[in-house]
Amino acid sequence: MFRLEMRLVRSAFLKRDFPGRLAAENVELLTMGEILGFESCSNIVKAFGPAQRTSERALANMTARSCRPMQAKRTPPLAARSGAVDGLGGEGARCAVYGALVERFTAQRPHFNGMWSLCKLVVGEAPAKAKNEVGRLMSKNISHVILLMLENRSFDHVLGCLKKTYPTLEGIDPAAPAKNTSQGSDFVQLPGAAHYLNFDPRHEYEHVMVQLSGSNGGFVQDFSQSYPKAISTDRAEVMKYHDQGQLPALHALAQNFTVCDHWYSSVPGPTWCNRLFALSGTSLGRVAMAEGIMNLNLHWYDQPTIFDRLNEQQIPWKVYSGDAPLSLLFVHQWEPRNAAQYRLMTEFYRDVASFKKGVDSSAQDLPLFTFIEPSYCQPGANDAHPPHDILAADALVANVYNAIRANNDLWEQALLVVAFDEHGGFFDHVTPPATVPPDYHQEEYSFDQLGVRVPVILVSPWVKNGVFTDTMDHTSLLKYLTGKWSLGPLGYRTQVAGTFDAAFLADMRDGVLPSIVGSMPVPPMQQPPRMDSLNTHSAAIVALSHVLESMAEEDANVVAARARQVLSGPQSQIDAAIDRFESFLKVRGNK
Repeated sequence: MFRLEMRLVRSAFLKRDFPGRLAAENVELLTMGEILGFESCSNIVKAFGPAQRTSERALANMTARSCRPMQAKRTPPLAARSGAVDGLGGEGARCAVYGALVERFTAQRPHFNGMWSLCKLVVGEAPAKAKNEVGRLMSKNISHVILLMLENRSFDHVLGCLKKTYPTLEGIDPAAPAKNTSQGSDFVQLPGAAHYLNFDPRHEYEHVMVQLSGSNGGFVQDFSQSYPKAISTDRAEVMKYHDQGQLPALHALAQNFTVCDHWYSSVPGPTWCNRLFALSGTSLGRVAMAEGIMNLNLHWYDQPTIFDRLNEQQIPWKVYSGDAPLSLLFVHQWEPRNAAQYRLMTEFYRDVASFKKGVDSSAQDLPLFTFIEPSYCQPGANDAHPPHDILAADALVANVYNAIRANNDLWEQALLVVAFDEHGGFFDHVTPPATVPPDYHQEEYSFDQLGVRVPVILVSPWVKNGVFTDTMDHTSLLKYLTGKWSLGPLGYRTQVAGTFDAAFLADMRDGVLPSIVGSMPVPPMQQPPRMDSLNTHSAAIVALSHVLESMAEEDANVVAARARQVLSGPQSQIDAAIDRFESFLKVRGNK
């Protein structure tokens, strides 16, 4: 019903040139009667009538008759006068008029100055649908979206400490921390998480099911079963969190911008399926990672992606990566036109610095949509995937933010989304809610429950410093992007996902956080154990690199040399994998 009334009222308002035009009057904080010139707010409510029997032309005529030139006398807010009307409840009427007012006003106010204050004055605290409508319009101030997706940390582990800053945050209460029990010992949520771990907590689907058992009571138990030689201090790391200030860049952004405290990973499973969801809205029924470095039995991920939808609308995009971009899991990314859009991370900073306001996007080096993939492999890994040093990831966040913030032309129209793909086996106290499958693919999972909560921060001068509590997952970003740029569909989960439109402000915040100081990696308390074998994540990257190598059309001698190289150990396997990624992109991108 809401959509129908909204459409009819918008049509009626936009067909008429109301007396006392807003642009000429240069006013902002007026009541409904003053803005639209209504003699009586009740007239426009009466004009709705049963929407099914009211044509657009008749509604336009009735609206026009109910208007007269502006008067000095203020009219009480519509919310206080309308009530329920025949065929349309009071809330529906308020939503419809609210939406029409937004359209009418913003057509004359490109920068939406004072818009939110205006709307609150007119209709009081607007209904949720109307707030989302305003947020969608406010988001038009954003031209560039930059997604930095890190790895494998839960919300409590990274941002749970911020309950000290935001009392309403669904975070950690130091007075009543959660706990897990394993092997007769209690393990409580405590600050002081290590920046470097000796083990990689398991996070495959079957392990996540154990972790979530007993109201999230199985995290330490699963770790103990996975690593029976781990000592008590290793098990305690699963429950620990980084206290405020331990992650300088991430915590600075969280304290100055918008924290999404109910953003869940899309699947209760590992990295690949969640990254597939983040960029396409589905993993085609798969949750398992490739097993073993020579496992070429990788699934054929040929679903439409966000990159395909952007191509359809001729919207420029790029992927900037540190070493081995996992977005190459998508078959369509192997096409020459898509492979040509991959760049090293060093080029991101150059492209950001060269951005200039007012220049057509086709002439800019920085695209409208940017996806940043960190370095997944050692040496130099900054993805936060255990056992890698999370301080290196924090430093990457600082570098990305500082580059954007240093170019005011870009900063004033950019949205940076800092997200983590999945929880990485670390404890979170909130049980993931039910959800809907994205499609008919359920080969390995039913996809009817979201994964564990992950940290997500919205960074822009157009968002507040605070908490956004709506339930979302990675498809929520796809929902925002498809709505923003009128893109084609990306699965049913994306279609029905909640989004963060309502997080945007009417007025840009000036002078916020000119720069931040990120973490500088420090030596671990002890030397990291020698890498005798690759963990699951690294082995999967090596497996993917074999697939790419088979399509790179390289000289047989080069391929043979790599094959000999990997025999010298795990690090050589990683080095060879990165070389395969680089060679594939060079060959395919130059076709």
